[in-house]
Amino acid sequence: MSKQPRFYLIAIVQELIKKSTDRLTILSGKWEDIRAPLMTQYRTLKADSENKDIEATQLLDEIRIMRERMKELADETRLKDDLYKQLVRATTLLLLLKTGSNFGDFSFLWY
Repeated sequence: MSKQPRFYLIAIVQELIKKSTDRLTILSGKWEDIRAPLMTQYRTLKADSENKDIEATQLLDEIRIMRERMKELADETRLKDDLYKQLVRATTLLLLLKTGSNFGDFSFLWY
């Protein structure tokens, strides 16, 4: 094979490589035009999702605290109700004693 056909083939291959490189550069630019807004949208949606996760966690913490407080208040209410019943019994007994009422059946005071 002579040198001239080799140079001709090399020139053809070099031209094909140049065209492929140019085409790849054009496609890369088009891809970036498409990718850039998508990445911006992705980052925005990701940030929104993270913010919602944080808000949900905070709400769950608040609910947990409120439930604990509700239990405390229920216990406090039971205690105060028991104290109130004791006070009513003691007051009733004192009134009966003070008025000199007949000391009949006082079992109703110990419910």
